[in-house]
Amino acid sequence: MSLENRIKVQEDALDAWIKSGRRGSLQIITGLGKSKISLDAVKLYDKSAKILFLAEVTDRELELRNEQKKWGVEDYDIEFACYQTAYKWVGKEFDLVIADEAVDSFTPSYSKFYFNNKIKDLMCLFAYLDKYLVVLPMEWNRVNRKKLQEIWIFMLSNIN
Repeated sequence: MSLENRIKVQEDALDAWIKSGRRGSLQIITGLGKSKISLDAVKLYDKSAKILFLAEVTDRELELRNEQKKWGVEDYDIEFACYQTAYKWVGKEFDLVIADEAVDSFTPSYSKFYFNNKIKDLMCLFAYLDKYLVVLPMEWNRVNRKKLQEIWIFMLSNIN
C-alpha cells in the first residue's frame, strides 16, 4: 500500500472513531498504523488528560514510549498497564483508554476493568476479530465475527 493510501486509511479510521462519539474499535491489519492512529487520537486531548494505554504484555510499554516520541506525543503522560493488572482496579477515571489487541480483555476477569472504572472515551484496537474466544459474563463460547461485533456493541453501550 502506498504511503498516501496508508495515511488516508489512518485519517479515515480516526475520523470514524471521532464520529462514533469517541467510543469504538478499529480493526486494522498489522503494520498499517493502529498505534499511530491511537496516538493521533491522544493529540485531541489536553496534556493534563488522564490517558491509559492497555496491552496484553509488559514488553509493549517500551514500544509505546518509542512510538510516543516518533509521533510527537512524548509530552503526554500516558499511563501504561497490562490487562492482568488493570482488571483489579475499581473506581478509577480516565478521559481516554486505548486498549491494544482488546480482544485479550474479553474474559470474565479482564472485562471487569471496563465495568468497574469510569471511561469517558474508549478506543479498542484489533488486528482481526475472527474466531477469537470471547468470554463475557453472559457467555463463554467460540463466536463468529458477527457475534463478536454484537457483543462489542453491547460492551460499549454498557460500560461506565
